[in-house]
Amino acid sequence: PDPVQGGYAFPDPALIVTVAKHEKTMTYCRNWLRFRDILIFRLSQPSPRLILNSTWRQLLNGDFQTSDMAATSSCTAAQKTSVRDLLGNCLLCIGVDVNLSEIPDAVSWRDQSFSIKSDLPDVVVKEIVWELSHLNFRCELSALDRMLTPTSLSTEELAKHAQRLRDCFSGADPSNLLAVDFDQTREGFAAEVPVARKISLFALRDVMMVWPYVVVK
Repeated sequence: PDPVQGGYAFPDPALIVTVAKHEKTMTYCRNWLRFRDILIFRLSQPSPRLILNSTWRQLLNGDFQTSDMAATSSCTAAQKTSVRDLLGNCLLCIGVDVNLSEIPDAVSWRDQSFSIKSDLPDVVVKEIVWELSHLNFRCELSALDRMLTPTSLSTEELAKHAQRLRDCFSGADPSNLLAVDFDQTREGFAAEVPVARKISLFALRDVMMVWPYVVVK
């Protein structure tokens, strides 16, 4: 994403963990799983825009149909339109039209299927929050690095710098930073033993050393 935009590449995990009602948490998680694949695909396309929290909240709430928009405030109507445009445009580049009116009977997560009307297990909610945290961190650090890395670096220096950036993301497929490995949730920055974090920490230090106005001791 363009680093000077406001908003998030993916929903802020705080939207899920700070809601007061359990049913709202379930609604948010089910709707994330409903649209997860196309929203991740969206980030693989050139210059995806960042999305405001208010729009993400409207999407996760699942309230973006147009039938009752005449009775809603202009602000809410605009947010619903923004959500529909966001979802509707995700697959246009490959000629696929997203049907937003059809609600699926079930949602899927890591080879498991869950009824759209049932509660998700606590472990699934935790994994969703973990994935969103990692995806946003990777997108934000990558965008910040693109903005701050000098264009004067040589081709060889840029290649080494790109590898250091990848080393910041434990368990990441070098060819796809939008894929996370749930078998490595306790590695990298999240390692329980401090010494096990050093590869990621040193990689981040080396990445920042080429940024202007950053002094790393």
